Amino acid sequence: MHAEVLKEISIFLADRPGELVGVLEAADAAGVDIAALCVSHHHNAGQSARGVVRLIGTPVDRLEGVCESLIETGKAGPMAEFEVLVVGMQDRPGAFRDIAAALATAGINVEYAYQTPQRNGHSGYSVFRVKDGMVGRAVEVVRDLP
Repeated sequence: MHAEVLKEISIFLADRPGELVGVLEAADAAGVDIAALCVSHHHNAGQSARGVVRLIGTPVDRLEGVCESLIETGKAGPMAEFEVLVVGMQDRPGAFRDIAAALATAGINVEYAYQTPQRNGHSGYSVFRVKDGMVGRAVEVVRDLP
């Protein structure tokens, strides 16, 4: 199975309409191709609710620049960068489950995961954030899957 390590950028946004489109418009204006996107709600006790946007895009340096610019203007932040496992998905029932099971059997904890749709003639991808220091091992485990 095809598996690779890519950089994912997570950035926190205010929980109000238009914040996500601002990030996406800034990325588009900078010539960034967003290949994967996950948006979720984040709330800590005693803090106001925020959204967290996880992005995988190219060129990565431009995506980083977009996020840093949004932070500097006070429109977003903070930002975090992680290496994530990205797996080309087979179009068959149970494929996602098989990856998760293989990672579990290898003792690799999945902190979060999401999927991307098929795009430009390529199959969809599954993105897995695993415990720090385990992404290389995760690639090995997944590449061995049929």
